[in-house]
Amino acid sequence: MISEMEKLQQIKTNLSQLQVHSPDLYLKLEYIASLTRQLSIHYKYLGLLMFSEDSYVIQENRPTLIRDSVLSLYEQEVEKVKSNEAFNDFYGMIQKFQDIAYSQVFLIILGAEPSFVFHNTIIK
Repeated sequence: MISEMEKLQQIKTNLSQLQVHSPDLYLKLEYIASLTRQLSIHYKYLGLLMFSEDSYVIQENRPTLIRDSVLSLYEQEVEKVKSNEAFNDFYGMIQKFQDIAYSQVFLIILGAEPSFVFHNTIIK
């Protein structure tokens, strides 16, 4: 059985490989993760926008304290990331690690070390 810390290390390795093989997608992932943080949107919402097909769940998790016009622009930016031809590689990676929180994945994309996201209970 693989521990959560080992999974986080594997995600970091996979993301490093993605950065080498699909630098354009990786830059877009960094951009959208940074934008999410700057707008104080939960990474869970970003993950749902990227990976969920359930419009009800997405709508239920839509931030309420951000103007609809700003959220609409944000959602358009997420769609630009999803339209990248290499997005399916990222999607497949996330599917292998479904028990890892979106916040942990996106913080690693932003440069956090797996040990930080493992030990930091605030972001889980």
